[in-house]
Amino acid sequence: MTNAQKKTIEREFYRYRENKQLAGKFLDDFVNHHLVADYTKDRVNGSGENGVENGIIGAISKEAAGGARARKWAIVYEKTRDKYFCEGKDKLMQLRFQERRSVCNICMELHIERRTYFYWLEQVLNTAFVWAQALGIRI
Repeated sequence: MTNAQKKTIEREFYRYRENKQLAGKFLDDFVNHHLVADYTKDRVNGSGENGVENGIIGAISKEAAGGARARKWAIVYEKTRDKYFCEGKDKLMQLRFQERRSVCNICMELHIERRTYFYWLEQVLNTAFVWAQALGIRI
């Protein structure tokens, strides 16, 4: 894994909440606008359009615009965090990427040395890289 790939993974991990929200919005839009009946409009006998087909086409275009990418990066973050559950590395991920704390502050909170911090971070990024490849994300 190159340094540029590490930076990409870190950038997406910092954007986890945004990616999660974007992915959730994509799914919510699709379900609420395309899979449920809309009783606010007047009923029409044979409009000549297939509503389900139009909904799927719209969902695919939104997914291509970023919904799928955001969802995949959110999955990468969650799978990586779950792999290191109760090992301290999950807490490292939370403190670094969600709370955006400094290296010194994280080391004091987790009671680890600075070199352990960087070793753990390298393990987290390597695991995330494997998950990203498995999900077909091009880095």
